[in-house]
Amino acid sequence: AMAKHSKGRRAGREGGGLGNDGYTPTNLQILFVSSVAVPSGGTHTNLSTFFIAGRAGVFASGSNYWPAYLSGPSTNGGVTGVTGAVIDWMAAH
Repeated sequence: AMAKHSKGRRAGREGGGLGNDGYTPTNLQILFVSSVAVPSGGTHTNLSTFFIAGRAGVFASGSNYWPAYLSGPSTNGGVTGVTGAVIDWMAAH
């Protein structure tokens, strides 16, 4: 499976997680977990996810900053690894 969980400041301050709204796909995979300290105390957790809908793979980075970590001075091995795995899956299907 592609799932690999990582902790720490990886995906940035703005992002998404799962809601308890009844719409979460049953085949959803959490690929990456990013917990970020917030100034008021505690943490905010962003989730990168993947699921299959029909014949399509659906990827959500869970972060507005994801592209910044793909190359350049902020390159992050976890982000590039997850991105590569998703692209490999999509290319094979």
